[in-house]
Amino acid sequence: MTSLQLLLPLLATEDVSRAVRSHFDRSASLSWFLLFLGVAGALAGTWAVLDFLQNRARHPSSRSAFEELVHVHGLERRELKLLRQVAAAVGFSDPAFVFVRPDAFELAAASGELDAQRLERLRQKLFGS
Repeated sequence: MTSLQLLLPLLATEDVSRAVRSHFDRSASLSWFLLFLGVAGALAGTWAVLDFLQNRARHPSSRSAFEELVHVHGLERRELKLLRQVAAAVGFSDPAFVFVRPDAFELAAASGELDAQRLERLRQKLFGS
């Protein structure tokens, strides 16, 4: 007799078969549960990424636009600080507006809080003439 033939009667007993079935039933339900969690997690992750990208497209960061304009114009730190001061003096909610409003420099100079010569040099650097 082979070892398999010796084990078959043992496996056929009701207790062993119930134990084997119970084990595989729990494994199957655990597998389905883990599969469900994986799919739910993937869907939630996809939704979060798409929502982030849509919000970013709808509301581009004005700070990044300002920083990019500062970089493109090759401005130094003190000029960056002066630009922020101009925006604050004029009451702009976004300092990037200074790049499209050359009159902001005259308005800031008129307030008397900022150095008019520095303002004029920066205005010429940004807008020419």
